[in-house]
Amino acid sequence: MKRLCYVVLLITVLCSCKSVADKMISNFDGKSAGTVCVIKLKDATNFKWDKVYLFSSRIEADSISKIIGFTYSGGDLTGGNTRMVFTVGKKVVYQEDNDSSIISFGYQGKKLTPETAIFEVDKTKDKLESDSADCFYYSFGLIKK
Repeated sequence: MKRLCYVVLLITVLCSCKSVADKMISNFDGKSAGTVCVIKLKDATNFKWDKVYLFSSRIEADSISKIIGFTYSGGDLTGGNTRMVFTVGKKVVYQEDNDSSIISFGYQGKKLTPETAIFEVDKTKDKLESDSADCFYYSFGLIKK
């Protein structure tokens, strides 16, 4: 019985390990290209954060430190990726990199809160992968409050 409980717990933990981006774009499951959804970033996170910083192109860790206002110990953001850095106070609580050919923010160092991180997301067919039926690009546009 004890072993069964450990197995169930392990499966639960492993199944809940979707990235924030995966959770955001899961709103589009079963929807066709051209669909637009409004997504609140706080609904895609299961941890506490008070600010998120969005980076959409190559940037060095030192520059990230200047933007977030404290020493950033993560690495440089390489070309072809986007990064979300979530903080509480002066501590990074989570960060995530995503392929910019799939997820695009179009912001460099944009600071948002759980109340202002609301996006209009457009699901578009990837023109470079026109043969593939399930290859899409997601463009995140900030909704101004």
